[in-house]
Amino acid sequence: MPRRLYRSKLGDLRRSAQLRAGLHLHDRAAPAICAAAAAAIRHLKASSFERERHQERAARVKAVLNAAGLPVMPSATHIVPLFVGEPEKCKEATDLLLAAHGIYIQPINYPTVPKGPSGCASRRRPTTRTP
Repeated sequence: MPRRLYRSKLGDLRRSAQLRAGLHLHDRAAPAICAAAAAAIRHLKASSFERERHQERAARVKAVLNAAGLPVMPSATHIVPLFVGEPEKCKEATDLLLAAHGIYIQPINYPTVPKGPSGCASRRRPTTRTP
Protein backbone atom coordinates (compact mmCIF):
# COMPACT_ATOMS: atom_id res chain seq x y z
CA MET A 1 0.00 0.00 0.00
CA PRO A 2 1.51 3.37 -0.94
CA ARG A 3 2.27 5.66 1.97
CA ARG A 4 -0.12 8.37 0.75
CA LEU A 5 -3.03 5.93 0.61
CA TYR A 6 -2.17 4.67 4.12
CA ARG A 7 -2.22 8.20 5.50
CA SER A 8 -5.51 8.89 3.76
CA LYS A 9 -7.07 5.73 5.19
CA LEU A 10 -5.70 6.53 8.66
CA GLY A 11 -7.19 10.02 8.41
CA ASP A 12 -10.53 8.54 7.34
CA LEU A 13 -10.48 6.17 10.32
CA ARG A 14 -9.59 9.00 12.70
CA ARG A 15 -12.34 11.22 11.29
CA SER A 16 -14.83 8.36 11.48
CA ALA A 17 -13.97 7.77 15.15
CA GLN A 18 -14.33 11.48 15.88
CA LEU A 19 -17.74 11.64 14.23
CA ARG A 20 -18.93 8.57 16.13
CA ALA A 21 -17.79 10.18 19.37
CA GLY A 22 -19.77 13.31 18.52
CA LEU A 23 -16.69 15.42 17.82
CA HIS A 24 -16.91 17.78 14.90
CA LEU A 25 -13.78 19.62 13.92
CA HIS A 26 -15.75 22.62 12.72
CA ASP A 27 -17.62 23.01 16.05
CA ARG A 28 -15.83 25.86 17.75
CA ALA A 29 -17.09 28.67 19.91
CA ALA A 30 -16.94 32.09 18.32
CA PRO A 31 -14.08 34.28 19.58
CA ALA A 32 -16.55 36.72 21.16
CA ILE A 33 -18.17 33.90 23.16
CA CYS A 34 -14.75 32.66 24.32
CA ALA A 35 -13.77 36.18 25.34
CA ALA A 36 -17.03 36.67 27.26
CA ALA A 37 -16.59 33.34 29.07
CA ALA A 38 -13.01 34.20 30.00
CA ALA A 39 -14.10 37.63 31.28
CA ALA A 40 -16.86 36.03 33.38
CA ILE A 41 -14.38 33.59 34.91
CA ARG A 42 -11.93 36.40 35.71
CA HIS A 43 -14.74 38.41 37.32
CA LEU A 44 -16.00 35.49 39.43
CA LYS A 45 -12.47 34.69 40.60
CA ALA A 46 -12.09 38.28 41.84
CA SER A 47 -15.61 38.79 43.23
CA SER A 48 -17.32 36.88 46.03
CA PHE A 49 -20.58 38.87 45.83
CA GLU A 50 -22.32 36.55 43.37
CA ARG A 51 -21.26 33.39 45.22
CA GLU A 52 -22.37 34.78 48.61
CA ARG A 53 -25.71 35.95 47.20
CA HIS A 54 -26.26 32.56 45.60
CA GLN A 55 -25.60 30.79 48.92
CA GLU A 56 -27.88 33.22 50.78
CA ARG A 57 -30.73 32.57 48.35
CA ALA A 58 -30.28 28.81 48.63
CA ALA A 59 -30.36 29.09 52.44
CA ARG A 60 -33.54 31.16 52.20
CA VAL A 61 -35.23 28.55 49.98
CA LYS A 62 -34.24 25.82 52.47
CA ALA A 63 -35.61 27.87 55.38
CA VAL A 64 -38.92 28.59 53.62
CA LEU A 65 -39.39 24.93 52.67
CA ASN A 66 -38.51 23.79 56.21
CA ALA A 67 -40.93 26.34 57.70
CA ALA A 68 -43.66 24.94 55.43
CA GLY A 69 -42.99 21.50 56.89
CA LEU A 70 -41.58 20.02 53.70
CA PRO A 71 -38.98 17.22 54.00
CA VAL A 72 -35.82 19.11 52.97
CA MET A 73 -32.80 16.85 53.28
CA PRO A 74 -29.58 18.29 54.74
CA SER A 75 -27.16 19.72 52.21
CA ALA A 76 -24.07 21.88 52.60
CA THR A 77 -24.30 23.06 48.99
CA HIS A 78 -26.66 25.30 47.05
CA ILE A 79 -28.66 22.22 46.01
CA VAL A 80 -31.91 21.88 47.95
CA PRO A 81 -32.79 18.16 48.04
CA LEU A 82 -36.49 17.71 48.74
CA PHE A 83 -37.56 14.14 49.45
CA VAL A 84 -40.78 13.18 47.68
CA GLY A 85 -40.67 9.38 47.88
CA GLU A 86 -43.31 8.47 45.30
CA PRO A 87 -42.29 8.70 41.65
CA GLU A 88 -45.80 9.57 40.47
CA LYS A 89 -46.18 12.45 42.93
CA CYS A 90 -42.69 13.63 42.10
CA LYS A 91 -43.56 13.76 38.40
CA GLU A 92 -46.88 15.46 39.14
CA ALA A 93 -45.16 18.13 41.24
CA THR A 94 -42.54 18.73 38.55
CA ASP A 95 -45.13 19.06 35.82
CA LEU A 96 -47.20 21.47 37.93
CA LEU A 97 -44.23 23.70 38.78
CA LEU A 98 -43.17 23.84 35.14
CA ALA A 99 -46.67 24.46 33.73
CA ALA A 100 -47.89 26.92 36.35
CA HIS A 101 -44.70 28.80 37.25
CA GLY A 102 -42.09 28.04 34.60
CA ILE A 103 -39.86 26.39 37.22
CA TYR A 104 -37.91 23.35 36.06
CA ILE A 105 -36.70 21.05 38.81
CA GLN A 106 -34.49 18.08 37.97
CA PRO A 107 -35.36 14.77 39.64
CA ILE A 108 -32.71 12.42 40.93
CA ASN A 109 -33.83 8.88 40.22
CA TYR A 110 -32.68 5.33 40.75
CA PRO A 111 -29.86 4.24 40.50
CA THR A 112 -28.47 7.53 41.86
CA VAL A 113 -30.79 7.16 44.85
CA PRO A 114 -31.78 3.75 46.20
CA LYS A 115 -35.14 2.19 45.49
CA GLY A 116 -37.73 2.79 48.21
CA PRO A 117 -39.51 0.18 50.30
CA SER A 118 -42.32 -0.10 47.77
CA GLY A 119 -39.86 -1.13 45.07
CA CYS A 120 -40.18 2.12 43.19
CA ALA A 121 -37.37 4.62 42.94
CA SER A 122 -37.23 7.14 45.73
CA ARG A 123 -37.03 10.51 44.05
CA ARG A 124 -35.57 13.72 45.26
CA ARG A 125 -36.16 17.12 43.76
CA PRO A 126 -33.01 19.21 43.99
CA THR A 127 -33.96 22.83 43.69
CA THR A 128 -31.09 25.04 42.61
CA ARG A 129 -31.28 28.81 42.79
CA THR A 130 -29.56 30.94 40.22
CA PRO A 131 -28.26 34.42 41.02
